[in-house]
Amino acid sequence: MPLLHFLDSGLAAYLLKWGNPEALERGAMSGAFFESYVFSEIYKSYLNAGKEPPVFYYRDKDQKEIDLLLYQNGELSPIEIKKAASPGKTAVKNFNVLGPVTREGTFRRFGFIKSRDRNGKCHLHGQRFAACR
Repeated sequence: MPLLHFLDSGLAAYLLKWGNPEALERGAMSGAFFESYVFSEIYKSYLNAGKEPPVFYYRDKDQKEIDLLLYQNGELSPIEIKKAASPGKTAVKNFNVLGPVTREGTFRRFGFIKSRDRNGKCHLHGQRFAACR
């Protein structure tokens, strides 16, 4: 099944009939919505800089997924996006599927882009592309 991300989170919320931020934050699809939002911010950051976004998605026949792959300057950077205060090391367990297709030095292992914690504090780890608002 193909993966679809909206570049306009307001339009996505409207189409899904989420009428307020609380419904979006606590709803069953809040993690998927957050993933789409982070993807769109990264994608738009490249467009705004006048660059072609080097973004890819990975899923194999065993259903192992990597939320976002950036390929630039010969380097492959996998990114796992989780809406959680503490995603844990298992969140990046599928990064090892890239080992056979990369050479030494071309694969950076990083990890998490987190959302706000219970106190409203923003946590972003592993990447500098997205910003909590």
